[in-house]
Amino acid sequence: MLKGGEKELHTTKDPYEGTLIIKEKRMRLKSERLSYREFNSNDYNLFSSVFSNEAVMKYAYMNKIDDEKEMISYFNKVIENAKGNGKPSSCEFAVFLTSTGEFVGFADIIINYHLSNTKYGEIGYFILPNY
Repeated sequence: MLKGGEKELHTTKDPYEGTLIIKEKRMRLKSERLSYREFNSNDYNLFSSVFSNEAVMKYAYMNKIDDEKEMISYFNKVIENAKGNGKPSSCEFAVFLTSTGEFVGFADIIINYHLSNTKYGEIGYFILPNY
């Protein structure tokens, strides 16, 4: 499922029938039900549909974002993380239904560094109310 000009660097099959594909520093995850890919600069409307949604953000660790400048700033941070520059503290994914390609939400893995130089991650998600 590579699109024009993308070069597959590594593919693995997991025991749960999902596929992990890493293409030129862009990660995509796919299972029978859901597909995940890193956000790109064309995804602002998808991104803002999640973080400006009152029902989605009701129980979130952060408040709903109403301010356009704040939304753009957060979105730009996500895009920079996806580029793999520096040492990002998280990996953020747009989530789609595999069967239809319909956008359903946001997922991330937050990378935490412990004092003992060990790393651990925390998985989070924000799913639109229709799903």
